[in-house]
Amino acid sequence: MIAGLLVGLILTFSLAQAQICGVDVYNLHVEANRITAYIRNTGSSTQEIVWYLWIDNSIRYWDKMRLAPGQSQAITRTWSFGTGEHSVLFEAESACGADDNEQAIHIVLPMPEPWTPEGPTPLCSLAITTFDYTSITRAGDQAYARTEISNTASSTTINISLWIDGVLNQSQSVWIETGQTETRTFYFSPSQGNHTLNITIRAACGASYAVNGSMFVQPITNITIEQPRPEQSTIQTTITVIPTYLEMTVNRTESIAINIRSGLRQNFTLNVSGVPQEWLKYERVKSVQGLDTMYVDIEPAEQGSYKLLLTVRAEAENKTFTFAVDVYAGLRPVPSEMWQKLREDIQALIKFYQENPFWLAVTIAVVFVAVLVTGAIKLREEGIGI
Repeated sequence: MIAGLLVGLILTFSLAQAQICGVDVYNLHVEANRITAYIRNTGSSTQEIVWYLWIDNSIRYWDKMRLAPGQSQAITRTWSFGTGEHSVLFEAESACGADDNEQAIHIVLPMPEPWTPEGPTPLCSLAITTFDYTSITRAGDQAYARTEISNTASSTTINISLWIDGVLNQSQSVWIETGQTETRTFYFSPSQGNHTLNITIRAACGASYAVNGSMFVQPITNITIEQPRPEQSTIQTTITVIPTYLEMTVNRTESIAINIRSGLRQNFTLNVSGVPQEWLKYERVKSVQGLDTMYVDIEPAEQGSYKLLLTVRAEAENKTFTFAVDVYAGLRPVPSEMWQKLREDIQALIKFYQENPFWLAVTIAVVFVAVLVTGAIKLREEGIGI
């Protein structure tokens, strides 16, 4: 019976392990100078997640956080946008290797001159002053289009319409006083593929205005959106190492992630010292442009405290980056690590069974057969003894 239980648990746990790494970026939106995005840990283990906010192909903000399985976190930052079109990209990367991103466009149009009896603006005039919309997302996710409308003439009712691929999707009407502005947002779930977006506004007095944009909706499958290729002058090479302290067990493998950003394609060479080389496994040279990660796997054979020295060299720029990682290797897991691992394993099994009832039935069948076989053997042995 015990053997059957072990077989069933080992079988299902090995299947569940394949689904523990995931991160989701969703609901990125821009409103005036306020940028908000959400990050969710879609894996089944607690992960340290690094996020980056790109504005016009340059990193403006970045930080890291630790999220439990299923936990979400809203990130909000402000930025002063000038007149023109601006790209906003928010991306997140978990220590286990999963990554995701979402992109939006923010357009700031010149403010129209206010109407005065002697001024050049006619009695019926209006304009769109800002236009924000989701430019890249996944099928099934919610996208948005937001516009700020300015009435530069007499008070009137204005109709705002959203068109997707030339077909009316939604419309709203609003009364706007002279010299006032109003903001309206449309939410929609676009299908996979490329789409054109149009926002049209029309006043009851006859004036009209329109803006347009385009968006790409990728399949539901986990396809990474290609990063914008910034010019060398827009971004400096940056390297971060996660974690900087590692508590582990002898003869158990753990990984250290080296996150690299480079504005030009160049080779990065990695050298690791501080422990015997036979304990280490890592890629020594990697060509990077944009965002990429190098990993160091360490499996200590002896108990003790160690200081790993990681030296990364950007060959084309002739720059060297040095990082220290403190490592403690024990003979067995410390209680906090052991219980955390147990909780994560249980969560992984529960999630796997919830998403895959077929394998739950298989496990029950395996255990049931094992119990029957074990019981039959036991009865036979007792019968022979008689």
